[in-house]
Amino acid sequence: MKNVLIVLLIAITGLGGYLAYDWITVADKRANAPIVNIYSWKDTDGLVHFSDKPPPPDALEIQKTRGQAYIAPPLITRVKERALEWFGTAKEGISKRSDRKSRKKSKQ
Repeated sequence: MKNVLIVLLIAITGLGGYLAYDWITVADKRANAPIVNIYSWKDTDGLVHFSDKPPPPDALEIQKTRGQAYIAPPLITRVKERALEWFGTAKEGISKRSDRKSRKKSKQ
């Protein structure tokens, strides 16, 4: 039993360390995210295109905007968002079941 607790403690500490490392490195990447040029243009068929590469010479209605490169959020943030989605879905399921049970009781 004692060995299991030690292994769990080591695993939890390692996971916490990884999540802290991930948070710090992603925060640093986001703070220093490279600036990119985003081009939008219409081709000869009227289709709108978006790219970080300059448009071809025959492009129409060219617009150039500056923005930051996308950097994915830290793992802990993505886990939190997924957990909130799951809890929201579970909560809806529970409330639907309780509504059905209350309807059945009221019919009897």
